[in-house]
Amino acid sequence: KELFNLQWRPNVTTTTPTTALAGIYPELKSSEWFANDAQIHMAELFVKEIQDHSDLFSAVLESTNDSLPPMVVQAFQAPVLQELTHFWRSRLPNVAVPPRILLLNSQACQDTTIWQNLETIWKPYVEGLGLDKKCLTRETAPTVVAQARHLELALHPWTERPELEYVIEGFANAWEETRYLLCTVGVQGIFSESVDTAVRAARLSCEEESGQDKHASWLGMRNPVTTDNPMGFLLSFALGAIVAVLISWCRPHHRHQTQRQQSMAVETQEQEHDDDDERPDPDNELL
Repeated sequence: KELFNLQWRPNVTTTTPTTALAGIYPELKSSEWFANDAQIHMAELFVKEIQDHSDLFSAVLESTNDSLPPMVVQAFQAPVLQELTHFWRSRLPNVAVPPRILLLNSQACQDTTIWQNLETIWKPYVEGLGLDKKCLTRETAPTVVAQARHLELALHPWTERPELEYVIEGFANAWEETRYLLCTVGVQGIFSESVDTAVRAARLSCEEESGQDKHASWLGMRNPVTTDNPMGFLLSFALGAIVAVLISWCRPHHRHQTQRQQSMAVETQEQEHDDDDERPDPDNELL
C-alpha cells in the first residue's frame, strides 16, 4: 500500500493515513441538468465563488501540504472536470488546480468505452476515480485495479455505511468490508458515513489484524496474515505456551477456592440452623 501511494499520483493520496487529515471534498452535482435547464455552468460558478471569496478559501489555496491536498473536486461527468481545469487555470493562474476525481457507478466502471476515453481523452483532467464499492468485489476488483494502475489513477470507493443492507455480499459488516478495501484492494481513500469506523480501520495497519483480510492472495497483494517472520512466529508460540501454563495453574486453584467457599457456606448454614434452635419461641414466651 505504501509503494502504491508513492508510485501513483502522490498528490491525491497520503503515506501517513494515521496523522493526515482531509480538507474539503466538494462535488459538482447535476452539472448537465443545470447547464441545459438553467444555463448555469457548475464548474465556472465554483471557480468564481472561490475567486470572489479567496479569503475564505485561503487555507485551501495557500496550502503547501504535498502529501494530502486540502481540496479535492469530484464529479460524475468528465467534461465538467475538463471545464473546471480550463476555468481554474484562466482565473486562478497562480494556484495549482486541485486533484480531480471522476465518480463512476457500478455499471460505468465495467464499461470499456469509459476506460478507453479515460486513457485517450480525459487522463489530463482526472487524477483518481471515485468508484461505487460494488466495482471492487472479489470478482471485479482485479480488473478494475489493473486498469487504474495502468492509468495511474487513485481509487476512492464509496460509500461505507453501518447498516448490513448496504454491506457487499460476502462480508459480515462494514468494518470487515472497509479493512478489505484498505488492505486487500489497496485503495487510497474511502467515503464513509461511519467516520469513527473508517478512521480506526485506517489507523490499524494491515499486519496488526490477523484473519480478517483473508482474500489478499487472489489480487496479488501482500497478505497481512503471514508466517514469513520466524521471530514473530516463535514469539506467538511462546506467548501461547505461557498463557496455557497460567490457565492450567489457575483452574485447580480456582477449583480449590470454590470448594473452600462451598465448605464455608455449608458451615454457615449449619451454624444458622443451630442458632435457630437456640432462639426462644415467641409463642412459648407469650404463654
